[in-house]
Parts: sequence; structure tokens; C-alpha cells
Amino acid sequence: MHPLILRIPHASTHIPFKDGYLVGEELLQKEINKLTDWYTDDLFENSEDITIKSDFSRIFCDVEGFMDDEQEVMAQYGMGMLYTHTDAGQQMLEVNPSLRKQILEEYYLPHHQRLEMAVKS
Repeated sequence: MHPLILRIPHASTHIPFKDGYLVGEELLQKEINKLTDWYTDDLFENSEDITIKSDFSRIFCDVEGFMDDEQEVMAQYGMGMLYTHTDAGQQMLEVNPSLRKQILEEYYLPHHQRLEMAVKS
């Protein structure tokens, strides 16, 4: 029997760095509490299957969103690959091209490369 590929993109609460954030810790924590898929990693991770897990919060980088905001319907609400707005619509992150490129190259693309490698194996 072939192992399953388990993608767990939203269980982490970690924000690797806070460049560009316009809000304080309290609001960030509130968004993390609201938007984390709590314990999905504990529920599904096992030694028999292949787990592709994001080790950063979706409010830092949502690996399920398209990297091109023109293709991502949620980007119009500030919830594309990068969450620029809270769930309630308040701006929380200011993104410049350098920050976008850094997150894309260091977080988004490596996640998708791990997923692609798992599918090909």
C-alpha cells in the first residue's frame, strides 16, 4: 500500500519575522487564534504517511493561496498568499516587493517544492 500525502498547511502559530506588520502582538495573537487549524497536525500526522506541514502561520504566508494575487479571489479581502488584513478587514501588514519576494522564496516556494517532491516519489 502506498503512503498518503498529508498536507497540513494551517496548524502552526509561528510567525518567523515581523517585518511589515502594522499591528501589535495582541491583535496578531487574536488573528492566529481565530485562523489556525488547531491540532490538525496532531490528528493526522503519523509515521506511515508523508506529511507536508507548514511550520509558519497562515497569517504570515498562506501556502494554499495562489502566489499571484490576480488569481487569488481572497486577495481582494487582503487574504492572498500574504494576509495584509485581518479577518475583520483591518490592515495589519504592509507589503513591499522585497518582503513579498523574500517570503515567496524562503517560505511559499519551498513548501510547494516539498509537496511536489512527495507527489513525484
